[in-house]
Amino acid sequence: MKRFGNNWPTLNSNAYTGGEPMSPHRSLRPILLVSALGCLLLLLAFLQYRWSGQVSEAERLRMRTSLQLAVDQFRREFSRDLLAIGTGLQAEPEVIESADWNALAASQSEWLSAAASAHLVSAVYLLKADGQLLVLDTAQSKYLAIKPPAELEQVVTRAVAGFEEHRPPFARNSAWAMDGVGPVLLHVMNASPGPPSERRAAFQMIALNQDTLAKKFLPDLAARHFGGPEGFLYQAQIYIADHPQAAIYNSSGALILKATDADLDTELIDGRPRGGPDRGPRDRGGRFGFRDWRPRNERGGPPPDMQRGGGFGGGFVGMPLLVSDGISPWKLAVRHKSGSVSTAVETLRWRNLSVSFAILLILGVSMVTIVRSTQRAQRLAELQMEFVAGVSHELRTPLAVISSAAENLTDGIVEGAGQVKQYGSLIRNESRRLAGMMEQILQFAAGQKRRAYRPELLRVEELVEGALALSQTALTEGGFTVEQQIEPNLPVVRGESGALSQCLQNLVSNASKYSGGSRWIGIYATAEAGWVCITVEDRGIGIDKSDLPHLFDAFYRAKTVRSAQIHGTGLGLNLARGFARDAAGDVTVESTPGHGSRFTLRLPADQAGAPEPARLRNQTA
Repeated sequence: MKRFGNNWPTLNSNAYTGGEPMSPHRSLRPILLVSALGCLLLLLAFLQYRWSGQVSEAERLRMRTSLQLAVDQFRREFSRDLLAIGTGLQAEPEVIESADWNALAASQSEWLSAAASAHLVSAVYLLKADGQLLVLDTAQSKYLAIKPPAELEQVVTRAVAGFEEHRPPFARNSAWAMDGVGPVLLHVMNASPGPPSERRAAFQMIALNQDTLAKKFLPDLAARHFGGPEGFLYQAQIYIADHPQAAIYNSSGALILKATDADLDTELIDGRPRGGPDRGPRDRGGRFGFRDWRPRNERGGPPPDMQRGGGFGGGFVGMPLLVSDGISPWKLAVRHKSGSVSTAVETLRWRNLSVSFAILLILGVSMVTIVRSTQRAQRLAELQMEFVAGVSHELRTPLAVISSAAENLTDGIVEGAGQVKQYGSLIRNESRRLAGMMEQILQFAAGQKRRAYRPELLRVEELVEGALALSQTALTEGGFTVEQQIEPNLPVVRGESGALSQCLQNLVSNASKYSGGSRWIGIYATAEAGWVCITVEDRGIGIDKSDLPHLFDAFYRAKTVRSAQIHGTGLGLNLARGFARDAAGDVTVESTPGHGSRFTLRLPADQAGAPEPARLRNQTA
């Protein structure tokens, strides 16, 4: 039993001052952590940039090596396939010695009828030592004398001049030469030992089908070596030296006009023949259509002194070679489809860097988000602890008063009707205070879940009167003066009556708590450009600027409020803003420390035909 003075029950308990402010060291930890992780990400970005440069250089070297290998294979296959034609149509030594051209014509006609590469041959000519020109007639299997066609005149002139000057490749009996203008394959047939001018029996000339070369042979060859799953990886162009604008073949429409524009520019056929002694007797056959240059009675591999490597496909000493005539060589220019290998590598590098930096950026943003979420969670936990401590204190006070008053009444200490009435009034007030706190807690819990919201048209005057009626007892007992100024003919608003009345009651209750000694509250209602504004003003202690951004957070209570030991749960303003936003409105605040605060409830004015607020939740008819 507790009794002081006139038998009024009191509570002897420690005042609640709220949670302690965060330690400066604790507040610096997230900043230091973010800074350290940011520096780490910057270091990773720098290392990624350097590493990408090294990888790009290695990729550039790999692509150039791969391109060089593809070009070598292209040249090798080109030379091999044309050389197969030359060796297939080449005359036997005994035919040359006997000048039996009919036998040669029969052999060549037979080969052309069966060879897979015969479609590359346009015509076969024989230029005799006396200057007579013969052409192979495959239908009759014989050579016929003809007048030199215009396209062969320059070829014949260059070939004869090269032979007489003993200039490669005409100085080699085993070499096949290609004249690029024709295009024509040339071969000197020497009859007997002696000076070149005396040994020549005839020139063999094989005119190539340029249309087949450009439309079938070269495209297929280029596709095998420079193509990929999505088309050509490299643009290939074949042209006569010094005439890139007159391309013989181009894999795309863009001409490579300068050697500097190409990743690789080289002669398609070597300009120098590879030597060796004159060949001996041979048998037909061999791989790729080459003649077998071994002696007829020899079995097994060639003798060691006849082996050699290198060149286009290698071979044995004495094997015929395909070389350029050195006057009109064909050249091969290759360029990456991106413009160059360097451009392709740089594009790939920056693409990889973009992806890497994007990942690092996402990591950085995620890191900051996690740190901020952690801080918010920590702050929320602190606010919840403060809420639990504050609610415990607020609940303990009315319960203790009610319990003490009940004990005094039960023990008969209270005498007279006047004291009984005072005790009854005290119990009633404390019960209302307790019920108000429980109502706020229940409203906050209900607000976390979606609930049915039933809006209706409401008059502002009725909302204000309902809020004041709910707060009448507290205002009367506190001795407050309430000043009202409501404009006439205000438009109606749409919302839930109970929720908006509770919103205004919370604002009035908040003003009464923090009005200090002024004991004055002002309520104003005005219309502003499609909005209805209801302002609740007090002349109390005011709010610090540092507290304004957090004022509507759940459980938040300003430091000055906690220091002044003003009771509360930190939920009133949070609930008020929630009720306002349910009606597509909002609650704003203006305050000056020591001069009071102004809370304004802004609601959209309802107009005829206007759609209902989009933010109404679970609206029902």
